[in-house]
Amino acid sequence: MKFVMPDDPEIQLGVFQAMLVKVEGAILKIPDSFLQLDETLRQAQESGDIQKLRETYANKVELRRQELCLIDQKRRLEERIDLVRERLAIQ
Repeated sequence: MKFVMPDDPEIQLGVFQAMLVKVEGAILKIPDSFLQLDETLRQAQESGDIQKLRETYANKVELRRQELCLIDQKRRLEERIDLVRERLAIQ
């Protein structure tokens, strides 16, 4: 079943705000994830586990990519919220 955005601007505003809260929550969790990956990298380096180093570094790169996507998603949601607010002010 596909989600269909409601036509009512007030409901749209609520949907976008709920989505924004989730995105901001995910962004706040990223620094802790980076710290965990840094610790794993340190341990792998100390033990000389090259395979673990490669995997952890790849995970860190992927986490950074996800962080950038979340930041972009947050920006787009904020823009949509502003547009809906403008439409509501006009009506």
